[in-house]
Amino acid sequence: MKMNYLLKSREKRPEKNILKIVLILAIVVIFLFTLSTNFAKNILFTTGKPLWSFSSSFVSFWKDNIETFKSKQSLIEENRSLLLQIESTKKDLLFFDLVQKENETLKDLFNRKKQSDNLILASVLVKPNISPYDTLIVDVGKNNGVSVGELVMADASIFIGKIAEVYDYSSKVILYSSPGEKTNVLIGPANILKEAEGIGDGNFRIEVPKEIGVKVGDSIIMPSINTNIFGVVEKVESKETDSFQSVLFKSPINIQELKFVEIVRKK
Repeated sequence: MKMNYLLKSREKRPEKNILKIVLILAIVVIFLFTLSTNFAKNILFTTGKPLWSFSSSFVSFWKDNIETFKSKQSLIEENRSLLLQIESTKKDLLFFDLVQKENETLKDLFNRKKQSDNLILASVLVKPNISPYDTLIVDVGKNNGVSVGELVMADASIFIGKIAEVYDYSSKVILYSSPGEKTNVLIGPANILKEAEGIGDGNFRIEVPKEIGVKVGDSIIMPSINTNIFGVVEKVESKETDSFQSVLFKSPINIQELKFVEIVRKK
């Protein structure tokens, strides 16, 4: 009987040992889990802190700079708008200046010569630098009663040409200085009637006897009830053996600067 007791006691010891081992392992696992969790937290906090700090700094930097960028863009747009306004104002001032000069020219024309029913004021549309040699295109035609052959004046007193062709709303003016054109003029102190020939670009030539005293600066007159200067003598050419002298004169009107003309209607 004693022998049996001893065997039973020996059989119960392994169970106690296993329980102890399990308990120890559980304590170790809990300890390691706690330790590893804290360690992981420390690792995450240690490595994440710079990232969080960088992220916060980046967001702050972006917010500050995006506002600065927006402000600069706004200034650029505002500056561009102001430049466009300045350019527009410059154009308006130029246009105003042009209209003012044109108005002064028209006033000057109307003040120097009394307008009547037989005069038609016309604007010059095309000048010799674009139109055929020594011709003008003006903005009046059949609609204004313009007819072929009517005389054309500039500066309210100087005859420069005649109407060559008439269209519905415009007319072609051939200048007296056009090459080959012949015009009767008065020349010299005695106002001798002679024929002047156009040689182009506002220039004329006339042949007169030497006994007619002509000198540089003399006026050439076009026959008319009113005294109308036709040109001014610029050069006198002659040879001792010739009985005639060649007088070169030029119209006082600069055709390239001409803006308005007056058409004398046939009565």
